[in-house]
Amino acid sequence: ADSNNSRVQVFDIKPLPPSWSMFRHDALHTGRSPYRGTETPVVRWRFRSTHRIWPSPGISPDGTIYAAGQDGFLRAFNPDGSIKWEFKTGDSIFSSPCIGKDGTIYIGSNDTYLYAVSLDGIEKWVFKTGDKILSQPTLSHDGETIYVGSNDGHLYAIELSGNMKWKYYTGKPVPGSPAVGYDGNVY
Repeated sequence: ADSNNSRVQVFDIKPLPPSWSMFRHDALHTGRSPYRGTETPVVRWRFRSTHRIWPSPGISPDGTIYAAGQDGFLRAFNPDGSIKWEFKTGDSIFSSPCIGKDGTIYIGSNDTYLYAVSLDGIEKWVFKTGDKILSQPTLSHDGETIYVGSNDGHLYAIELSGNMKWKYYTGKPVPGSPAVGYDGNVY
């Protein structure tokens, strides 16, 4: 309280359930989870796909699991394994999903596009690069910029609206996932 005896509000802040919002967990790509894993592995459910699922899945705070694969589909699974929705891109997906603060899912495809998909599986926007995207999108620490590499040799910085902030030519394909330091440098 201040000297004017104003009221102080106290908020009961509950921790978010376990989430894994991007490749290797965070913008630094530490791969470290703040959550304790199971001590006895148990298969809770399975999904049979006719195509390989290469990229790592993403998990949102509400427990939705996002997985993609060579069939070009991004799928949202409920925690019990049932499918919430499916979103089809124009080609295979080797990119892991990245989940924004508002729940938007960002994913690259071999069709040269970075997709922004809403929580209900509807396309919000697409961003075209010059070649396939194998890179996993990374969100900046403030959640305002998406970084992704393309096989066209560029590293892209994209606004949440889908507009390009900048691109940097590396001279070679960029299949890896950019990491972002606390100082804002992109590696």
